[in-house]
Amino acid sequence: MIGSKPVICFILVFVFFFSTAMPVSGSSPGVSARSYCLMDKGSGKIICEGNSSERLPMASTTKIMTALLVIRNYDVDKLISIPSEAVGVEGSSIYLSKGEKLSVKELLYALMLESANDAAVALAVGLEGSVEAFCKKMNALAGEIGMSDTVFKNPHGLPCEGHYSTARDMALLMCEAMNESLFCTISSCEKARISAVEAQSYRYLSNHNRLLDKYEYCIGGKTGFTKAAGRCLVTAAKKSDAELVCVTLSAHDDWNDHISLFEYGFSLFSKAELCREKELEYELCVVGGIEDSVKVTNRKALFASLLSSDGISVEVELPRFVYAPVKYYPSDGIGEPLAVGRAVYYQNGRVIGSCELYVCDAVGRYEPPSLWERILRFFGFIK
Repeated sequence: MIGSKPVICFILVFVFFFSTAMPVSGSSPGVSARSYCLMDKGSGKIICEGNSSERLPMASTTKIMTALLVIRNYDVDKLISIPSEAVGVEGSSIYLSKGEKLSVKELLYALMLESANDAAVALAVGLEGSVEAFCKKMNALAGEIGMSDTVFKNPHGLPCEGHYSTARDMALLMCEAMNESLFCTISSCEKARISAVEAQSYRYLSNHNRLLDKYEYCIGGKTGFTKAAGRCLVTAAKKSDAELVCVTLSAHDDWNDHISLFEYGFSLFSKAELCREKELEYELCVVGGIEDSVKVTNRKALFASLLSSDGISVEVELPRFVYAPVKYYPSDGIGEPLAVGRAVYYQNGRVIGSCELYVCDAVGRYEPPSLWERILRFFGFIK
């Protein structure tokens, strides 16, 4: 980009053009879960749900919040000396020993892949001094996300009175977590290795989320199970540029529930044309050029997979001006045309696509005439 930082923004609301008709109705598949929610991550819209506001224990899917809180607030390369509170925690474990040192990132892998309850306690105590202090931060973040029917009493999800959430709240949490690149990397990882007590040795981890193998579009998630909560599963899937989050609580057949719900959800998306080729056109001021301005436009059409056209807007970002000379390279010439801005498309405040804006012509620098040229012009020999 030439010129100054983009400071001019035009907000436009436009009519949406669809390349195919948008489905207006459909029947959601039957599921085994007591409570479920399928959400479009891009818009936050609930596609289908069942008892999604019922407060239920969520078992180890709790660890999504534990991981999100840690990733957002702490140095993941920090070493933690394992406290005594993290030794011998019941349930899933990587059998931590008091005083051994692991990085926060290693403990996150153990937390998400092996669902290690001892890793959850090690993170809570090692970073905040106590489980209670860590849970206070978990609940504060839940409030910020909008999880109005959730209370965290521990960082792992083992049975505890007053520890509950809803399918809808857990979908909101997963949407938030999937915005973090490290969370996406860890929750989509099928196998990993981390440090062990013995020198030159490792702990080998395997992800409990079988949907990563069973469903080609799955990009992450977290399993959970206790006798009180039943089988709990929170996953995300992406097909083309559509991304969905699915939550089932107390399900008998959660793997197939999620596949059926994802397939139903993806079937409702249609390919929408956000803008046609060279549809966007603006004038950009040129300083010191033989022309006062130059036109800019988009070179290609832009498409997105969306559920509906509600709440669509575009923000066009251009500098206030550019300095001459303004260079332009045609598509059959050398190099690429000069991009001077971009158009960003939003749906209900979320980015759904963007395209670069390019100059349409070259503009040369204005050169004042020499003394001899001014004399010749004065006597009319040149114009």
